[in-house]
Amino acid sequence: MTFPSVNGRRPLTVLGTVMLIISVIVVGLYVLSELMKTHGVPRRGNFPIPNFGGRTTLGASSGYASFQPTTLYHGTSLQNAFEIYNSGMWLVGDSKPSAVWMVDNFAAAKSYSGANGGIVVVSVDPSVRLTHPRAGVFIYEIPYARRWEEYYQIPGMRPIGVLDFNGNRVM
Repeated sequence: MTFPSVNGRRPLTVLGTVMLIISVIVVGLYVLSELMKTHGVPRRGNFPIPNFGGRTTLGASSGYASFQPTTLYHGTSLQNAFEIYNSGMWLVGDSKPSAVWMVDNFAAAKSYSGANGGIVVVSVDPSVRLTHPRAGVFIYEIPYARRWEEYYQIPGMRPIGVLDFNGNRVM
């Protein structure tokens, strides 16, 4: 049995092409869903603008840190610590400059968290450019952050744990 041709092609060839296109779309959607599971979904779609060199657009007057630890601590309320850990998103408050502020030791983070607060343990990729305004303090600046309004996902900064005021791991 022969099949009539459609525009010079056999129907099975057209069907095969359509199935291939559908397969590519399904695989692409699967990969996208896995990436969203791994890296989270921003609530409002705001990402800090990466700095690709040239003139320094981010950073305090002291410039970028010449050395930065790969593990830092962020003191906040326990509820906020859980939210940061679960979402991977950061809310910029009234800090000057607008930034996510972190310290290199647990004791300093405790002073920011308060007696009932929590400390987010943050893994920082060496490619993330942090400023170092004073001893023990590292910040990731978000120059045009909408304070208390928008959440930001910072590629290369991943919350890896939450500690209570006494240093016990709670997440």
